[in-house]
Amino acid sequence: MTSPAARDIEVKFTRCCFCNGHIEESATGPCFIRVETKTGLWQMWTCHGDCFKRCLTQPPDWPDEFQPVHF
Repeated sequence: MTSPAARDIEVKFTRCCFCNGHIEESATGPCFIRVETKTGLWQMWTCHGDCFKRCLTQPPDWPDEFQPVHF
């Protein structure tokens, strides 16, 4: 049995997975974080765009490597 594609699942958002705060719908929120294993299993969480940006690492040698492009 194969897992359903992400586009076939309805994702409801209410809380940020980083701060647990309520997410108001906006141009950049909520953000959806989708993680997939090598075998194709996946899970999705919702978060504030600002919380996600705060959690991204900023390596000194590559200061802009992980900066989000759209927010």
